[in-house]
Amino acid sequence: MISLIVSDLGPEVTSQNVGSWFAKRAKREAGQPRMTRKTPEQLAILDESFARYAYPGNEELIRLIRTTLLSKRQIDAWFCHQRKKFPQLIEAREIQKYVSALEAAAALQPGEKPKGLNTHPLEKMWKEVEAERQQTLARPSHS
Repeated sequence: MISLIVSDLGPEVTSQNVGSWFAKRAKREAGQPRMTRKTPEQLAILDESFARYAYPGNEELIRLIRTTLLSKRQIDAWFCHQRKKFPQLIEAREIQKYVSALEAAAALQPGEKPKGLNTHPLEKMWKEVEAERQQTLARPSHS
C-alpha cells in the first residue's frame, strides 16, 4: 500500500528495483555518467568485428576489450543491440554455422569429441581481463 503512494514503479517494488535505484544514485553522487558515447574509433573496431562475428568468441571479446577499453558488459550489450538491428543477417549466418557444424559432426569418428571445446571456468579469466582494462584506464595517458 505504501509503495503505491511513495513509488512511481507501480504496485510492486522488487529488491532489484531498489538495488538498481541505489546503484544509480551512488554513481550519480560520485559524478560518474550513466552512459558515455563510444568514440568513432571504438565503433569502427566493433563494426569490423560484427561484420565477421555476430556472436564473438572469448578470444575476440578479449581483443575487443583490449583495443576499445570497453567493458565486457558494454561490448556484449553493443553486439546484442546490433543483432536486434539486423536480424536477417544473423539468421543467414546462424543457418550457415548450423550447416557447417552438421558437416563437421558427420566427419567425426564414433566416440570422437569435437575440437575446440573449452571446458575451463571463464569467470577467473574475465576478472583478469577486466582488471587489466581497469589498470590501462587508470594510467595517466587514458584519464
